[in-house]
Amino acid sequence: MRELIEKVPLKSQTSLILAQDEDEAFPQEALQFIQEGLLEYFIPQDLGGKMKGIDQTMVMGRLLSRRNLTTAIALGQTLLGSLPVWLYGNEKQKKDLANILKAGGLNCLALTEEVNGSDLASTQTSDLAGKITGRKWCINNATRGKALSVLAMNENQVLNVHFIKKSDDYQGTFKNIDKLKTLGIRGADISGIEFTEFSQVNSQIGKAGQGLEIILKTMQVSRLLCASFSLGASDTTLRRAFEFAQARILYGKPIIEIPAVWEKLQKSFQDLLIIEAFSLVCARMVTMNPEVMSLYSAFSKFYTTKIADQIILRSTEVLGARFYIRDSEFGITQKMMRDHRVVSLFDGNSDVNISIIAGQLKRLQSIGPLEVDAKKIFTMKEEAPAFTGEEKLKLTNRGKDIIWESINHYDIDEKQTLLAEREALFDELKNIADMQSIEAINIVHRYTELTFRANYALFYYFNQNDFAWDMKDSKLPLKLVQGKFLFSHFKVQIND
Repeated sequence: MRELIEKVPLKSQTSLILAQDEDEAFPQEALQFIQEGLLEYFIPQDLGGKMKGIDQTMVMGRLLSRRNLTTAIALGQTLLGSLPVWLYGNEKQKKDLANILKAGGLNCLALTEEVNGSDLASTQTSDLAGKITGRKWCINNATRGKALSVLAMNENQVLNVHFIKKSDDYQGTFKNIDKLKTLGIRGADISGIEFTEFSQVNSQIGKAGQGLEIILKTMQVSRLLCASFSLGASDTTLRRAFEFAQARILYGKPIIEIPAVWEKLQKSFQDLLIIEAFSLVCARMVTMNPEVMSLYSAFSKFYTTKIADQIILRSTEVLGARFYIRDSEFGITQKMMRDHRVVSLFDGNSDVNISIIAGQLKRLQSIGPLEVDAKKIFTMKEEAPAFTGEEKLKLTNRGKDIIWESINHYDIDEKQTLLAEREALFDELKNIADMQSIEAINIVHRYTELTFRANYALFYYFNQNDFAWDMKDSKLPLKLVQGKFLFSHFKVQIND
């Protein structure tokens, strides 16, 4: 998979990537990856695909994103649209979808509507006796896609999801809505679709009225995988800023020697390590301990995106005016900044994810006993189980928090400090009745950051002997850039 994605050097493609973005053209590289069978990595192995653990999917998304977020998000939407089928579809639906992906067909999840946005409870697309009528808007791959998972409200005012194939075996009609002009990911197929009494045999996914559950559990996986977009965009923008800082001479020396510049680069590298650690651990939990993903996916989606935006901003500050010039050799940075802004919006925006965390926070106050093999979860060299779709995802964590249970169980250096800070936060929380208040939200922000720190302490504890670089002080290893490796704890070579 890495060899396929990294076959052509990124810098040799950058001019084309930027030109296609200016023209709002679907990325040529994405079409090449599709032709070469990359979509097979979104198909579970028992259906003839090449999908392994979600941590491997995370790495794939990261490699795609560091090259072109438009490509990564377009292909990632295909996995998003496929997850409802993998999780709840019947055998025929799974086989049909697998065949579509093997043939290079894109997929999508059609949730949003122009009037109601992402307010699923107000869905106006109707499902009357299996006949779908309504308009889905601002949907990635809606036109290019050969299949869709479509959310609709039935006659009993409950939600269903339908697996729709753009084939000949349907009744009624559908038509595509024109591509929308967007700030970022300009070449993506952000369009829509309108159905009129559309029906297809065997299209409903799962049971009648199970639509909301299907979407909520789908989002537990997709929200987490959004971290791959953030990691990839952060890697490229930081890499370009680092190269510029080494080469740019100002006041008689390279600007990397200016303390303020070095501090920006160093802080961004440290932040990137922290979000990488959380993303990899949580990706493993999808197939090892899926019952905690309702909370952890919200942590990841909110905080990883926020930190990545800060890394990208610091990188633009280092580049200065060069960042603002679209056709400069550093023009990829402004594209990454525009493209990454959308990541905080889809699969539940930051406010939605903060609300999810707030809704569960008080149940997390008591740290339960550690009942799982934390060493296996946190040790990256232990291969995680492959994703099958049989994972038992839950709608809430029910007070379970493996990260803090592990902190409480193991004798790590920061244990007492972390636990004391956690206890202080919950002491503040006792006096707050409204968990959607500004006071509660401020605590959610601080608790999320603290949980990322706790996870990093565990990640370091279990993996320090396997790191490719000396990470004791989280110093930026110069050979990481010079040797063309990802900004990572581990040695992942790239073709820059």
